[in-house]
Amino acid sequence: KLGSIELEMAKEYIVSNLVKTKIEPVNIYNSYLQSINFMRVEPDSENTFINIINNELKESKVTHDSMLCLFPHPKDFFYNGSVIFIGYGITDSINGYDDYANIDVRGKVVMMLSRSIGLVEGENANNPEPFNYELEYEKITNAYNHGAKAVLWIQDPMNKFKNISDLKELNEYAIQQIYTEGNPKTVLPIDFIILTQHTADSILNTSGNYLVDLQNKINTNKKPSSFELDKTNIAIQINRKIEDFKSSNIIGYIEGCDPILKNEYIIYTAHYDHLGVDENGNIYNGADDNGSGTVALLELAEAFMTLQVKPKRSIVFAWMTAEEKGGAGSNYYVEHPLFPLKNTVTCINIDMIGRVKTAQPENKRWIDVKSADSLFVITDRRSAELIDINNEACNNLKLYPDYSDKQNRLEFSDQYFFYKKGIPVLFYHTGFHEDTHTIADKFEKIDFVKMKRVTQLAFLVGYNIANNAKLPQIDFSK
Repeated sequence: KLGSIELEMAKEYIVSNLVKTKIEPVNIYNSYLQSINFMRVEPDSENTFINIINNELKESKVTHDSMLCLFPHPKDFFYNGSVIFIGYGITDSINGYDDYANIDVRGKVVMMLSRSIGLVEGENANNPEPFNYELEYEKITNAYNHGAKAVLWIQDPMNKFKNISDLKELNEYAIQQIYTEGNPKTVLPIDFIILTQHTADSILNTSGNYLVDLQNKINTNKKPSSFELDKTNIAIQINRKIEDFKSSNIIGYIEGCDPILKNEYIIYTAHYDHLGVDENGNIYNGADDNGSGTVALLELAEAFMTLQVKPKRSIVFAWMTAEEKGGAGSNYYVEHPLFPLKNTVTCINIDMIGRVKTAQPENKRWIDVKSADSLFVITDRRSAELIDINNEACNNLKLYPDYSDKQNRLEFSDQYFFYKKGIPVLFYHTGFHEDTHTIADKFEKIDFVKMKRVTQLAFLVGYNIANNAKLPQIDFSK
């Protein structure tokens, strides 16, 4: 886990192998480490609360047990003022519906229901998601664009999910967030506070309103019912604990043998962090995710070093930290590259290459694991030459590349940040399985023959790119 002693032990193991293999270190301090300063932000529960104050100056206090505060930044948050009920928080110009019409929310806190009229009444009304990320992020952004200071978000009364505990992933997000120094940003533009329906009604009922009635009114009339609670003020205090720590990308390279082409680079990447332990102390071993990629990169480094004649172009090996925290390590690298990005000709990322689809016990499921002779090759589809090189190597190894995987998986691992910089990428991946991000991802389940074949593929493709006269070209129109 990022920031743990165990991750430091893994780092030292990788570095010791690079020393043994005689891979060259990179930076001016003759070190393999690209050190990154991180901040760990956690809630200060004892100093986080909401005070509800009615027009008779009677107060009721809401503690952290009835609220969930997500982190748009590592700063504390304070507010004292009124609340505006904003319905679903939807602005739909096509259908002429706007919860923000004729009401000014600038500098105010808005209270927002989950979902939308369409989702509440649609075919999936009885099978909702606990949190529709795409829709709710759009609504939070809409609140921000209208000038709101924060969002109080509540599962709508028609939703079968009633408890904060139903929002498992958001609970994990609220427990701790990691930021790189100088880049304290996350996906949320403003403070986002999840309340229970009971707490929301405690705020609303001073004006004679309740969530269920307001939702029914909006759904029935198909019109907004937004208003400011003029008889209630709230005081919000959200305090956060911040701890500074360091972690490192591990980077070595083999200089190319051509006096000119050695200034161009193929970079192999694999993340070496994982998730630590669960709430019961069970270890997330991460054998496939991403012990498989970490070991493959060590084997690749050793294989290239054994060549009597080194490739014409230079080969870079980068074990990235903090991939499980949104790819913070690889994002840091592309913003602080140790080799010029303009001369980085391809990124080959290896993440989860150790599983093969097999007969499965009843009630077990494989999400999309490939067969023994196949793998997912996730690329940006913008370089026909790169795909041709990959296809030729797959043919030699009798592997069958599957390019049909959803391309949004470009965002799922370290290659994404190179892709964003316009560098051709390949992401080798044997598929998600039921053990992904669970304590059951153990080395006993790894198919080492499959690992070896994918590693051989990565070697052949990198070797060919490093020696080809013509580089993979990007078609930015795709």
